[in-house]
Amino acid sequence: MKKIIKFSTQSCQPCQNYKPIFQKVASQINDVEFEEVDCNSNPEYARSFGVRGVPATIFINNGNEVNRIIGLIEEDRLISTIKDM
Repeated sequence: MKKIIKFSTQSCQPCQNYKPIFQKVASQINDVEFEEVDCNSNPEYARSFGVRGVPATIFINNGNEVNRIIGLIEEDRLISTIKDM
């Protein structure tokens, strides 16, 4: 099972710029679970993943973190990182 978690906050402008990119890719890829987490609403969940900066995208394959990218990701990089999972 592949899963991608995007951690962000409402006050983070790069997070807001990344949101439509993440949602577009999520709508195009069916065999991966996509989750969006607001760190202000779910601080303990964010801490459990060691998130210190946002936006943070964590890639999980079979329950194990296989990659992590901090910062805004362009669509092509997000897609290629998913394919490499």
